[in-house]
Amino acid sequence: MKNKKRLFHKYEEMHEDYSTRNRKYNLSLPANFRMLCALIETRPEKILGDFMWNVSYMITKATEEQRQAAVATSC
Repeated sequence: MKNKKRLFHKYEEMHEDYSTRNRKYNLSLPANFRMLCALIETRPEKILGDFMWNVSYMITKATEEQRQAAVATSC
């Protein structure tokens, strides 16, 4: 199956590690984060999911100056 899947690899837009498939991870959540979730009556999955969505798609709405500032602060 793996060889058949890679048959069209040259036509892929991005590597399969970065595709839109969901992946499951086990995370250790700090007690303060769990307490915050309890206080605002929201599940940690919702907050983390919203955060990942915002980070992933925010780049399309950013100005060039904002993009350059983000790159400059991440290095």
